[in-house]
Amino acid sequence: MKTIANYCQSRDNNFNLIRFIAASLVIFSHAYPLSLGRGTPEPPSLLIGVTFGGIAVDIFFTVSGFLVSQSFCNRQNLLSFFYARGLRIFPALLVAVVSGVFIIGILFTSLAVTDYLLNWQTYKFILKNSTLLAGIEYTLPGVFTNNPVPEAINGPIWTLPYEIRMYLLLALVGFFGFLRTRLFFNLLVLGYLFLYIYTQHYLINAADFDGYSHAWRLSAFFGAGVFAYVNRHFIPLHRYIAIGIIILSLIFVNTEIFLFFFYLALVYLTFWFAFIPTGFIRKFNQLGDYSYGLYVYGFPIQQSVISLFPGITPPVLFMLAYMVTLLLAYSSWLRIEKPALRFAKSGRFGKTANSDFKLG
Repeated sequence: MKTIANYCQSRDNNFNLIRFIAASLVIFSHAYPLSLGRGTPEPPSLLIGVTFGGIAVDIFFTVSGFLVSQSFCNRQNLLSFFYARGLRIFPALLVAVVSGVFIIGILFTSLAVTDYLLNWQTYKFILKNSTLLAGIEYTLPGVFTNNPVPEAINGPIWTLPYEIRMYLLLALVGFFGFLRTRLFFNLLVLGYLFLYIYTQHYLINAADFDGYSHAWRLSAFFGAGVFAYVNRHFIPLHRYIAIGIIILSLIFVNTEIFLFFFYLALVYLTFWFAFIPTGFIRKFNQLGDYSYGLYVYGFPIQQSVISLFPGITPPVLFMLAYMVTLLLAYSSWLRIEKPALRFAKSGRFGKTANSDFKLG
């Protein structure tokens, strides 16, 4: 039976399509709370208790953990690694932040333009969101104040500081050789699981734990991706395994352990779908990778549409915002992200792997 290792060295895979679908799900999922108010989930999520947006983020971090681990192991130095990661994240993010401030902000602020431009909050938004060094700033003065979710400019970028922390942690683990030593890495994973269980049940009460839940969850999925890469020679990919995990999830629906099997299925199916389906589906790679553009441009476009058309329904919001965002993502890929990735691939700070060109 073939394992992940039999497939992962080739650039011919479905990761671009997976991330495209995930980014589209984020926009779809946000259409409901943005148009109807905070806490309104999309109807399909009510069946499993997890939103499509949450599932999409889990997929992003799983894929990222796997591909970034591959990138690290194929590079010769840390500087090259961080250089490539920065060129993947920051160019499109800077465009999203600057256009959010000086186009969307100016068009939709309730303040006089002069007051808006002289407000310290405007430049705090630019500084924090363009560097990600001190968290995320969600609001601009007077912008979207009458929307159902008021003042939020670009909610999804909350995950980016976590992504950067994952890169730093991965670099630390890789620097000490654990990514190339399967036994030591798996012992680290086992220790992480024990630490998670211990802190959740013994050190942190339920109220306090909510503050750490995002970090635990995202690191778990990123770690699952890293685990898959480190153990790639020992993880088989077969449709019967995929079917079996899905059946287990269905068996335990409405039980306390359902989410465990659901997330296990989500991670396994992500890699199965990335490598096994071939043929016409692989032609999607010829289109480019629009997922990051969809992710960082979608939310402000949705908020703009809501401001222009108060009372818009979630399906209509999704369709209108998605079409505009897809055009922006297409342009961003051609004009910003692809040139930046090509520059990173040039190997200015060391040799790079071909697979780096497709990292997310």
